[in-house]
Amino acid sequence: MLLLLACVMSGHVFPTDLQFAEAIRLAWDMQDDRELLAQFEQVPLALLPHFDEWTRRWVWYFPAPHGFAVLDRLTPEQGRQFLELPGLVYALACHRNGRVRSDAVPLLAQLGSVVALGLLLVRVNDWAAPVRAYARAALLALLPHVSLRRWLQVFPLVTRLVQDVRSPDPALVQQIVALFLTPDGERVLRAQYSSLPQDVRRALTNLLLNGPEPLPLPLLLRFTRDRLPVVRLAAVRALPTVHLSPFLHDRDGAVRTLALRRLLPTLTREEAAQQCVVALLDPQERVRLLAGYTLRQHGQDIRAAYRQITPDTLSEPQLRGWIAGLASEGRQEDAALIRPFLTHASARVRLEALHAAGTLDPVGSRAALIAGVLDSRRVSRTALRLMQKAGLLTSSDLLEDLLAQATTQALKRQVIRSAVYLGRFEAAKLLLRWRGGLASELTDQIDALLVSLLEGYGRTHYARPPAELLAQLSAASAHAGPALRRVLAAYS
Repeated sequence: MLLLLACVMSGHVFPTDLQFAEAIRLAWDMQDDRELLAQFEQVPLALLPHFDEWTRRWVWYFPAPHGFAVLDRLTPEQGRQFLELPGLVYALACHRNGRVRSDAVPLLAQLGSVVALGLLLVRVNDWAAPVRAYARAALLALLPHVSLRRWLQVFPLVTRLVQDVRSPDPALVQQIVALFLTPDGERVLRAQYSSLPQDVRRALTNLLLNGPEPLPLPLLLRFTRDRLPVVRLAAVRALPTVHLSPFLHDRDGAVRTLALRRLLPTLTREEAAQQCVVALLDPQERVRLLAGYTLRQHGQDIRAAYRQITPDTLSEPQLRGWIAGLASEGRQEDAALIRPFLTHASARVRLEALHAAGTLDPVGSRAALIAGVLDSRRVSRTALRLMQKAGLLTSSDLLEDLLAQATTQALKRQVIRSAVYLGRFEAAKLLLRWRGGLASELTDQIDALLVSLLEGYGRTHYARPPAELLAQLSAASAHAGPALRRVLAAYS
């Protein structure tokens, strides 16, 4: 939160101390609150609580108006004068004196602006109980009179009252949320929903869906079209099962899984089996696992189900799902079904095929894995991980060939890192051979690896390197950094 505040202040959303002090002086002495009003209005509503805390450093330096700390001492004329300076009312609502903040609450309620409503929501979380009570009473009185669009504007401050704050007020929040369950509220929400910020949509739907009353179906369906997967997921959880089928094809795997899990108990055994066979081709593992578990309960062989599928008839996402599913359910001989897709036009299919072939038959897929090491960074990481798991990175000759063929610094770094899969001393010999002919940034990486391999002599391990390696280490120490020289000194 402090980082967020620092970012906001560096972006000049908050005024400087001097700017704020001058704005208060103008409002106080010259009855000109335009600058003070602009400073409050330029602050994003979600950051109004932070601005409230920040302002108190300066509001402290001007006194409360005479008689303001007991509001009933103000004459109607004095009250009207303050209402003509809303910027000053905002500042008084942030005053360090709790009685001043308390007496500013009715004036905020009369102003009716979005900033005033936001400050009332801030004061509901005030550290002084009387101020909280006055602000809460003012908001309850305003409930039927504030437009629904205005409530949507300040909704980040509404949801704050059900979070980890000084004085949570879920009952007040529910009363505000209930406004959107009226016919007028539903119409406004459906009309304005897509233009709301995503954090407001997430919080609003969460409160509505977890409320005591079921939501109208049109509103639920509106939520299922949200761009945020978390909102669609919550809506699908509450949706009647007769409307679930379209969400088996949702773009988010968690939504597809939930829709399938809720739909399966409503289907016949045959219908459930058919639906699960389709779900076996899902590119998301969680969906495939649910489908596979269900089919196993029906006594079906999942590997046989995958082998019966003709991959040439599948869409690209289904093909990726088929390859990944066969990789988890298949045997070594099934790698032959996957290898043709190592040269597929889609990079995502090729990566999935490389992972599957390297999982099922790493020795038989050695050539493909070596080629993968020299591919893009993501493919290279996958290939190296599979080769290490299969014990294929135990040849210094292979690593030297890979380093010679690596075309980018990133690939070279990954190959160099793979040297640690050799024996300690063999890896050190190889790294020392590489050290002389590589760029300085790669030399630094080699030195760090040598430290990790050799550090601890006399404490962790007691084997000394062979004489040949000791001579190489001694020669390298003249050009090594302090960390490596310290490690090498233990072997001298």
